[in-house]
Amino acid sequence: MPQYTATRVLQADQKTVRDILLEIGQLPDWNPAVHSIDTDDRIAALGKRYPAGTRLPGRAFVTYTHIQADGVDWRLEAPGAVEEGRWRITNLGSISEVAHTMIHTGPVFMLLRHAMRAVPDLRLDRLQVRAAVATVDLGRLQPGDEAAVAHAVLPAGGVDALDPELAEVALAGAAVTVGVDQ
Repeated sequence: MPQYTATRVLQADQKTVRDILLEIGQLPDWNPAVHSIDTDDRIAALGKRYPAGTRLPGRAFVTYTHIQADGVDWRLEAPGAVEEGRWRITNLGSISEVAHTMIHTGPVFMLLRHAMRAVPDLRLDRLQVRAAVATVDLGRLQPGDEAAVAHAVLPAGGVDALDPELAEVALAGAAVTVGVDQ
């Protein structure tokens, strides 16, 4: 049973991170395995099976199996593939340490096991962008902002060490002025 884990400190408090994980309709915005979720729910319900479009063959379902202040677990099921996804959120005040573990079973994941090693890091990178947007926007998540800021905050993006210049970022929502004297 292959298991993959990554840990990251995010610039968002525990509640913000948990809220992002529970926004079922926004899951495709930051989880590269999920293309779509068929629901009108805004917040995931414990035990409810959500039809999902994924990179895996066949019809898939996402079910949230554990929801607590310090963690969220889900189960992604597709023909020949099951992922148990675990998110543990350690409260560090205004920031959080997030550990993401994936446990895979089934023949499809056995074939893909070498390609899956980087997935927890990729999910945490995208979650980090989502959390940064949520924190900047005072808790109001703006779909579309993640793509605008990803190049500036992801490890592979941002400032070129050989040609440093500020990264330009255009957000989908209105700008919020902070700390400017009038």
